[in-house]
Amino acid sequence: MKKSVIFIIVGIIIILGVGGYFLIRGPSQKECKVTEDCLDKMCFTKDCIDDTCSYSQIISCCGNGICEIGEMYKECAEDCEKTGHFKESEIWAGEILITGDVFISQDLTILPGTIIKFAVQDDQQQGHEIPADGFNDLDPTRLTSYGKTHSLLVIEGRLNASGTAEKRILFTSAAENPKIADWEAISPQGDGSLIEYATIEWPRGGISTGDETPNSIFRNNIIRQTFWGAISTGWSSCQVYNNEIYECGHEGIDSQGGNPIIKNNTIYDCHVGIVVLRGSAIVENNTMINVGNGIHIGGDATPILKNNHVEKAPENSDKKWCFENFCYPMFGEPADTPVFTEVYKKDLPRYAVSTYKIENQNYIVELPLDAEEWLVYGWKNDKWNKVEVEIKDKECQLSSDYSMYVFIPNPTEEEKDSGKFNEEHSDIYRVVGV
Repeated sequence: MKKSVIFIIVGIIIILGVGGYFLIRGPSQKECKVTEDCLDKMCFTKDCIDDTCSYSQIISCCGNGICEIGEMYKECAEDCEKTGHFKESEIWAGEILITGDVFISQDLTILPGTIIKFAVQDDQQQGHEIPADGFNDLDPTRLTSYGKTHSLLVIEGRLNASGTAEKRILFTSAAENPKIADWEAISPQGDGSLIEYATIEWPRGGISTGDETPNSIFRNNIIRQTFWGAISTGWSSCQVYNNEIYECGHEGIDSQGGNPIIKNNTIYDCHVGIVVLRGSAIVENNTMINVGNGIHIGGDATPILKNNHVEKAPENSDKKWCFENFCYPMFGEPADTPVFTEVYKKDLPRYAVSTYKIENQNYIVELPLDAEEWLVYGWKNDKWNKVEVEIKDKECQLSSDYSMYVFIPNPTEEEKDSGKFNEEHSDIYRVVGV
């Protein structure tokens, strides 16, 4: 009996509670009666369905932050201009303009038929020096000043740029009259990246992949008019198939190490066809025509070479690839590349650079270190002469008026005396050699 009473009491309490809730809350509120009652949302249509506002996204709508098929940066800059750091994954379509270095922390998907143009600028003003290696010393595109004025695309995640034979993806310069090295490169760092049926033109370097990317694939692309190499696999064991590569100031494909697979590529009108510096790359069924050198193999490399065809350029070829006044020739190294040499110490670093072969031109050198003060001597008329040069951000411009320069960071008082300097250091000219 007691249990029955308890159950009855609990039931009454529940009924009163639920009823009280509805009495307090009242009948359900209607969000809308007609479509006009719904709030406007950019790039969405609206409707009132069953007293509730319903929204549908408008595809290819300027203002939603997504550059979609049919959109162009000239008509919708807010969606289709890209610069800076993107923390989330991106999907690109339409026609995109890159105005500064772009870093994407996650993945980037580029839809077939997308056009990506690089403005000849970098509104991020970032960049760094590429170290001199004895081949590129005078190349102005390795300097910080170039990096701060030319744009780069870096994908830290996976890049899926998968075009089709009918709808190729295009990476190009935005300049009306494009030139070689108008922009830097595409750098997909994530493993499993794919670039296929893309055309890449007018960069300093084409594709530069991450080192730990054995599952990345670059195939069926056209890569042309590159100042440096078209595809740099770094230390990756990625796969490079069926690409057409031409007009390269360095090499068509280069491998620093790892075990990449390089097959069925056609390379022509390049300084070198394929470079394998280290590792055990598989290099098979590649055709190289009108190249300064076919396949260059480094001393530490053990590649597998099979069925590659090479036709070298004529020995008298004067073909070259130039940025401003600096050129890479078909054969040999860039003319008159100066290399800094540490020539004497006395417990202090001192540097010389030979310029005797460079005639009637100015050029920029990157100094090997920072210093509060620099003293510069130039060799002329069989003696060292003090030279006034402006040094800014470790860079200075030199002329061919002197056959050699010596750079002295934080000079001593004796070194500032040109007479004593000539007495003690005239041998620098003979040590470096002319």
